[in-house]
Amino acid sequence: MNRYQFVDDHQRRHGVKRLCDILGLARSSFYYRRRTASARAARQTVEAGIAARIRKVHQVSAYT
Repeated sequence: MNRYQFVDDHQRRHGVKRLCDILGLARSSFYYRRRTASARAARQTVEAGIAARIRKVHQVSAYT
């Protein structure tokens, strides 16, 4: 678990400001990371597909 996820998971109980202060995070960084989460997830999906294609090509080329 990273610090941003920790803040997200515990913000209702302790508040974003307090958690960010304790963990040494800028609140703007926390909110930026939350705002861009869907873009990161989409990029990870694309990169996983590319990695799978690379593994497949590598595996096929090893047998030819």
